[in-house]
Amino acid sequence: MIQLVFFDVDGTLLGRDGHYSQALKNQIQRIQKQGVRTAIASGRPPFACEFLFRELNLTATGVFFTGALIYDPEQQKTLFEASIDKALLSRLLKDISAASIYCELYTDRAHFVAETSELSQSHGAHLRASANTAELASFTDKSAAATLKLLIGVDERERPDALQALAARFPQCHFAYARFPAWPNWLFASVIASGADKTKAFERLLAHHQVSAEQVMAFGDAGSDKTFLQLAGKGIAMGNADEDVKAVADEVTLPVWEDGIAHSLATFIPES
Repeated sequence: MIQLVFFDVDGTLLGRDGHYSQALKNQIQRIQKQGVRTAIASGRPPFACEFLFRELNLTATGVFFTGALIYDPEQQKTLFEASIDKALLSRLLKDISAASIYCELYTDRAHFVAETSELSQSHGAHLRASANTAELASFTDKSAAATLKLLIGVDERERPDALQALAARFPQCHFAYARFPAWPNWLFASVIASGADKTKAFERLLAHHQVSAEQVMAFGDAGSDKTFLQLAGKGIAMGNADEDVKAVADEVTLPVWEDGIAHSLATFIPES
């Protein structure tokens, strides 16, 4: 029996409009009443998931920042953190600035941009957490809060290979690529420390929850979700996922806008 379910957020729990359906909420509440634990596995930070903790009770310990943070929302406790080394961060920020690449910097409590823009406001509204303005280089100081993730992006019509070129210069980091429906011509990447290994994160979570991989279900739609889809006993790709994501999943459900999660929960975790 499935004892634990991990949900990616954007493109999985949340549709193009940034909202979830009542049918999804009903199915999550049903499996929770049956004793199934529910957690988030996402590139989002915890502060951008507060509404999901509150409204859907997704408070079991999960993974955030694409693997850079294992966090218990119920106890508000960090179990594991992999931040970007300050010297490495300094080099990254210099190259990003020199290449005029869009950049957001994330700590565990907030995110920052050098200056407010239409893109930062749009993304902030999607996250339900507005970006703060700050000199990003100030986070390279030893006394500054740890940086857990950079979100970078470019308009591919203008510079189709800019992010990949940056990634080639920084093999010490993981680059997890993604697209946002509101900005279809842009390619984005979450940049995290090499210590943010999602396979190890999955193993840590199994030990923490005292479950086997066969007792875990995972939902996702993006390349960064592939590890959990492969390692979970039941990995389910959304119908809107890229083909390479679908290829590693055990099942492919309906797209997020057709209540794919609700459909699969009803199918694979029936009434007890």
